[in-house]
Amino acid sequence: MNKKAVTKNEILEVGFFLFCEKNFLGKYVCRNNKNTPHVSLFQIAIEAYRLNSLLECFSEKFNNIDQRISLYIKSIKKIDGNIALDLSFTHESDKKAFLKIKKEVISFSLKYLTPHVFLSQINFQKLSNEEKKLVQKFGIHWGVSNKDISKPHLTLCYQKSLNEKYDEILLRDICFSKLGIGLIGYYGNVTKVIKEINLK
Repeated sequence: MNKKAVTKNEILEVGFFLFCEKNFLGKYVCRNNKNTPHVSLFQIAIEAYRLNSLLECFSEKFNNIDQRISLYIKSIKKIDGNIALDLSFTHESDKKAFLKIKKEVISFSLKYLTPHVFLSQINFQKLSNEEKKLVQKFGIHWGVSNKDISKPHLTLCYQKSLNEKYDEILLRDICFSKLGIGLIGYYGNVTKVIKEINLK
């Protein structure tokens, strides 16, 4: 069967993430949306024909990161209808490594932004002036401002009530051992991992 041809104006929604061991969170990850548990670093809308170039350049640039990142679960929160782990850094060195990777990922990704092409969840006209400025510069308005860039979280469930008890996982450390790229759904859920690099 022939593969579907990629048209020049086809848009993919892509994210850059830190991944922990897949089974670490086990029963706590809800199955109501297809998702691979992750900490988001950045998200972009990209023209599909540019994806292979992005993947190749990503591997070359980030193949030798020499530190895994350890975060601990500070609290459980409901954010925009989603159940999320509010994470903090286990050591100051983890914070420095996280910020270094995130800033490098953002700088790398900006080369692939297309003006006026946004993620489907962005309604530009309804944004505040400050948010519009961020979108015009980064393509998104969350996780990139000075106040948000160092606030990692991990979403357990999308569009679900906070009615389970998660006390037993509070304050546990999570080791993030992979840096990756994935296709994302409307809520930012990772529907498919398309590239992973092991952190050494």
